[in-house]
Amino acid sequence: MFKTPPTLSRAGAAVLDFGHSSFEFVSDFKIRISNLNMPARRAEPTLDEPDPLIRLIPIALLALTPLASSGCMFMRWLQPAGNPSPVLFEEAPTLETLIAAINQRSDRVYGLQSTDATLSAAGIPSLSAEIAWRRPRNFRLRAGSVLTGGAELDLGSNDELLWIWSRRNQPPATYYCRHNQFAHSAAGRFLPVEPAWLAEAMGIVRFEPTDRHELQSLGNGEITITSAMNRSSGLRYRRVVMDERHGLITHISVFDQNWQALAVANMRRHTYYAEAGVTLPRQIEVQAPPADLNFTVNVGDYLVNQLPADSGGMFQLPQLAGYPLVDLADPRLGRDAALGAPR
Repeated sequence: MFKTPPTLSRAGAAVLDFGHSSFEFVSDFKIRISNLNMPARRAEPTLDEPDPLIRLIPIALLALTPLASSGCMFMRWLQPAGNPSPVLFEEAPTLETLIAAINQRSDRVYGLQSTDATLSAAGIPSLSAEIAWRRPRNFRLRAGSVLTGGAELDLGSNDELLWIWSRRNQPPATYYCRHNQFAHSAAGRFLPVEPAWLAEAMGIVRFEPTDRHELQSLGNGEITITSAMNRSSGLRYRRVVMDERHGLITHISVFDQNWQALAVANMRRHTYYAEAGVTLPRQIEVQAPPADLNFTVNVGDYLVNQLPADSGGMFQLPQLAGYPLVDLADPRLGRDAALGAPR
């Protein structure tokens, strides 16, 4: 049997504490950085004392302006949850039957898109958001507000690399990292999972035959599969909770080899899309405990398997004037070096 995962906190905060430094959202909608000494020439970052530049990465996800209207969020709460999901199991499924059914359902989906989502964090009203995903690693989440001049956040990945950009990040930059360098890069130390993991948080989950799985009943009609997964970043554990009749996935958590939580997603307001035979959550609460990060995505509706054939440009690294590209795997990171576009 696997070790029982620890109980996870659901608390969020508008003031984030990073050891000797803290980041606080203040009234002018910017981030106040306290007790953060940044010498003219920074030393090479280490695991024990990360470079101050990298400390700003998780903050980029929370640097969201509260000027966006929250009216659309209220209207979405009035919408019905959608079509009920069909019953998959008339009796408690076996591990093999359950895995086969969930994999088959996920394999029906090769692309998702939503242009009427919202993104919010604790103490910060929602922003309009667009989400797109295409197998295997293409993901894009963009958030912004017309009241503040457009885009505020861009988080994404393609088959080659991942990136994160925030309009209010200081110093201005677009951070990126190649997938094969992620685990041992600055990104791997401070971003607990890659952006494409959010596809799992949207309910697109697979159980690989090379991993080790255990099934457990939680009572009240819920079951969980705990998996041990060997990845390039080391041993990982994953816990997936679902109801035993419909197979609706309501919770996913990922842990490191010491059972320290890396990422958690709680999913609600599921809708069944009959044309694809898949049920997807329209409210996704995401936590990344190592980054002290909590945010919620509410989806008005999904377009399932309807991405255009020429959608490749949707998953390209953004290159924006005034925001130099910073490679988080570059060994010069933390020095006064000119870091440029991927080569």
